[in-house]
Amino acid sequence: MQATEIGGQFNMAKSIPGKEEFHETIRYFNKMLVKTGVNMKMGKRVTPDDIIAQKFDIVAIATGEMFCNHGPKSFGLLSDPHFLAFCV
Repeated sequence: MQATEIGGQFNMAKSIPGKEEFHETIRYFNKMLVKTGVNMKMGKRVTPDDIIAQKFDIVAIATGEMFCNHGPKSFGLLSDPHFLAFCV
């Protein structure tokens, strides 16, 4: 599923009684992304060719846990020296 807003699991957590502070967390991070000029493309599936064609200086792909388990291999990125996976 492609998200149309930032927040990931925070969006589920903010609906739990007593966890309303997650609204502020999401608002803060969204404000910082805008303030620092981050150009976000959301709700769109991309391929490595899409990314290469744009000639970006930096690409951050926030895909959640699914990518950590399957993505780097399926995208052929593990051997690319410009790729860094950060999975918690």
